[in-house]
Amino acid sequence: MLIVDSNAENRHILAGYFHTLYTVIELADEQTAYRCLQENFDEIAIILLRIPSEGAGETELLEKLRANVLYSDIPLIATGTCGEKAAFTLGANDYIALPYDMDIALHRVQNVTAHNAIQLLDREKRMVYRLNTLEQRATLDPLTQLYNRSEMESRLTHYFSPP
Repeated sequence: MLIVDSNAENRHILAGYFHTLYTVIELADEQTAYRCLQENFDEIAIILLRIPSEGAGETELLEKLRANVLYSDIPLIATGTCGEKAAFTLGANDYIALPYDMDIALHRVQNVTAHNAIQLLDREKRMVYRLNTLEQRATLDPLTQLYNRSEMESRLTHYFSPP
């Protein structure tokens, strides 16, 4: 879990609550957070990003996340006082308001990560299906549905080769 908030007290409150469930990285600014994300994107399950009450100020990280294919699947929950409407408009997956109600925060984090995991599994299933289809096209003759010449030769060579 990556927690990005310029207010140390807010970071410590969230980190203290989630440290038993996640490995927590606390960072104060978005530039450092983006560098951390570039190095550890495959290990970050969720990002909690403080968005100021103005809403449009510190959203550079969110824009970079949504623009990059490697990071666009990482769920992001906006925190702060910007309001749900502003958070969702900016592209956040959910919103946790200040002052933090930790039971609500826990449920929102769990829901977002579970939903993200289901989406990733569905995407993976579709990719496996596509790969299997491509493999069939590469090995079977489309007209006869028998192995094509190169596949047949490969299988025969393997079958008749000494153990």
